[in-house]
Parts: sequence; C-alpha cells; structure tokens
Amino acid sequence: MMVLRSIQNMRIEDLIFCIDDRVFLTELAACVYRVFKKIQALMLLTLNGFLVISP
Repeated sequence: MMVLRSIQNMRIEDLIFCIDDRVFLTELAACVYRVFKKIQALMLLTLNGFLVISP
C-alpha cells in the first residue's frame, strides 16, 4: 500500500527524472496490485457464493 501511495504522490518531473530506477518498481507494484485485486474479487465472489448458498 505504501509503495502504491508513494508512486501516486510522485510528480511528473520526479517520475521522468528517475524513470530508469522506477520503471521496475512501478511495474512490480502494478503487478502486485493486479494480483491483489484478482484475489480480492475471488474472495468477494466466494463470500457471495457462500451467502447465496447458505440459508
């Protein structure tokens, strides 16, 4: 969460200035975020499934 927040708070100039260092970190953070969202969606689906199935 802190990594994503720090990336969001960076200004465009900072992003361009340290693009070489940050590209890997940004892509890594984006990948982790996507995986997290998929897991979250799966958990929600599973939870909804249990709620629907259980009386």
